Amino acid sequence: TDEDFNELREVMAFLKDEMASDPRSLILNFPGVEYIGRYFHDPRQISIPCVVSQDRVYIDAYGNLLSGCLAMGTFGNISARPFDELQKDEKYIRAKKKMFYKNCPGCSCGYMFNIRSFPGLLIADLFSRALYRPTAHARK
Repeated sequence: TDEDFNELREVMAFLKDEMASDPRSLILNFPGVEYIGRYFHDPRQISIPCVVSQDRVYIDAYGNLLSGCLAMGTFGNISARPFDELQKDEKYIRAKKKMFYKNCPGCSCGYMFNIRSFPGLLIADLFSRALYRPTAHARK
């Protein structure tokens, strides 16, 4: 509801004020706080690439190869084909590209890693910190 979003904006302003007063107080950065606010309108946020999907590989207890995005399914089994061969498979490579550009089911897994790994958001964080002015409630 509008009331919920107003309350969320107040919480986000509080978090930003906390970061401005003591940068070590939270593990979030300014783009991370903005991500939280936008998540409820656009959970996938395709403007932020999925670096997590490129960084992680899973092999389950049965030997199935899963990518960094568990929603994308399996890509073979290491009992049937060697890992390096599975990773070079065209299906796996296409899926990794889809994941990076978020042509996938979408999730909020690893969003802080994605935000901290994307150069444009790192620069945005630096500018935000330099230009941020605390809100009225922080001055009370």
